[in-house]
Amino acid sequence: GGATRYVAYVAGTQESLPWRSGKSEPWDMKSNIELYQGRASASYQATVDALGAAGARPGDQVDVVAHSQGGMIAAHLAMESDFEVSMQLTAGSPTEPTLGEDQTLIQLRHTDDVVSALAAGGSAAGTGSPDSFTASREGDPHDGMQDLQLQTHHLETYIETAEMVDASGDPRAEALDDYWDELGQAVEVERTEYHAERKG
Repeated sequence: GGATRYVAYVAGTQESLPWRSGKSEPWDMKSNIELYQGRASASYQATVDALGAAGARPGDQVDVVAHSQGGMIAAHLAMESDFEVSMQLTAGSPTEPTLGEDQTLIQLRHTDDVVSALAAGGSAAGTGSPDSFTASREGDPHDGMQDLQLQTHHLETYIETAEMVDASGDPRAEALDDYWDELGQAVEVERTEYHAERKG
C-alpha cells in the first residue's frame, strides 16, 4: 500500500562490569539502572536517534524486537515516544510495560533467569491487546558453572525458546504468523545497523 514501517531490534547489555559504567558504551549497567528506575538512558536516546536517522518520524509505526536491556528500551518507546509501537516482542526483559489494548506484547521468559525475575511476575491483570501472551520455561534444568555466567539469560537460550514456541501449535503463536506474513509482503526492505557511543 505504499506505507513505510519500521521494525527495530534492540540489543541487550553490552558492558556488564559496574566499574566501566558511564563510559563510551551506552548499553551498560548505568543505563540498566536508569531504565529500571523509569528514567531515560543513553541507550534509549541512542535508539531514538537511530530510528530518526533511519527515517522514522513521530507517528510512524515502529515495532520492536528486543533482548534484556533492549526490553526496557522497548517499553519506553511504547509508552513514552512519539512513535506508534503496536507490536513488541521481548526476551528476558527485567520489566513489563503497561500497554494499551491496541498494543501487542509478546514476552519470552525463563523461570530461572535472574534478570527476567526482576519483573517480579509482571502485571497480575495482564497488559496489552488480547493477542498478547507470555511464554515461559525453565531455561536450564541442570546445575553447573553455566549458572554463574547467566546462561539462561543469554540470547541464544531465548532463541531456543522462541523456536519451541513456533513449533508448539499454540493458537496464540500461530496468530503471530499473520504478523510475520504481513511483514513478508513488503515490496522493499532496507536494513541498517547502528552503533552508538556515549560522549562526555
